[in-house]
Amino acid sequence: MRPTQNARAHALAGRSAGAVGLACDHRQTTGTRIKTWLVDGHGKPFTQEAFRHWFADRCDEAGLPKKTRPNGDVVRLCTPHGMRKRCLTDLAEAGKTIHEIMAVSGHLTMREVERYTRMADRARNARRAMAGR
Repeated sequence: MRPTQNARAHALAGRSAGAVGLACDHRQTTGTRIKTWLVDGHGKPFTQEAFRHWFADRCDEAGLPKKTRPNGDVVRLCTPHGMRKRCLTDLAEAGKTIHEIMAVSGHLTMREVERYTRMADRARNARRAMAGR
């Protein structure tokens, strides 16, 4: 049974505007046809830009590091894409299969995931080679 918009909003009531929820929104995105899983504090699906800002605010609250560029711009070192990439690389380094990683990442082709497994294989091979010296 599909929850109504009001029921979903009611379930999220009491959260701060910065809160994020995991909810299965059965509407599919137009581009990818993938279901929406992350919703904002109002029970609405995040836009890409809104999620980026929400994530940046949480990183700032957590005191995560930033970097100052030579031109004086301050940039965050933690981004949603960077965290995702780290997670997939960690899975590859832990020996998970390409199909297991694809199940987590949502990638549709093995070629997309191979860059993570290739990096993990390279690091693992380097450690083995240096251990045998």
